[in-house]
Amino acid sequence: MPDARELVLYHIPQSRSLTVLWLLEELGRPYRIHQLDVAKNEQRGAEYRRLNPSGKVPAVADGHTLLTERGAIMVHLADRYAPGRLAPAIDDPGRPDYLRWMFYAIGVMEPLLTFAALKIDVEAPPGALAWGEWDTMIGVLEKGVAPGPFLLGEPFTAADIMVGSFIGWATAMQILPAGGPLADYLARVTARPSWARTQAADGTR
Repeated sequence: MPDARELVLYHIPQSRSLTVLWLLEELGRPYRIHQLDVAKNEQRGAEYRRLNPSGKVPAVADGHTLLTERGAIMVHLADRYAPGRLAPAIDDPGRPDYLRWMFYAIGVMEPLLTFAALKIDVEAPPGALAWGEWDTMIGVLEKGVAPGPFLLGEPFTAADIMVGSFIGWATAMQILPAGGPLADYLARVTARPSWARTQAADGTR
């Protein structure tokens, strides 16, 4: 386990852990990448499963504290290392919307975008599924990004990294269109220098 001050990201390139990698670049704090070899299925091996029994990335060691699940990792890191900058303070009026977007991405965007990518049509009465319907999600997102430049207005937060990561992945997969309000928002978030550094650290640039 790392020492009390070291940040370590357990990472697979071009995977869900890219979102946390982007946050680490925004934090501006030293960190280390422990890359798992997906060809050897290391994420499913006994050694890694001792850290994350789910056998998936990301996982983060924050000193002696181990975190799994992307939403939990993002909230923890932003609150601990960038309070008032990437995470609104507890008493900030923007805090509720910040948390809403963080978990909307995981609870609504991820299942709907995954089903779209896999071309799975889930038959259910309107309102029966916890994550809702595609058209509703698109409407919520377009309304959310419309005022701009970011989800909470002027401040860029970890919620923009979370939501922007999903929009970026879905756009690359041609699930979302390359034009329109969501594409415009994606262009704004990925114009940040941290995104270029993230791609370099991931080995995709």
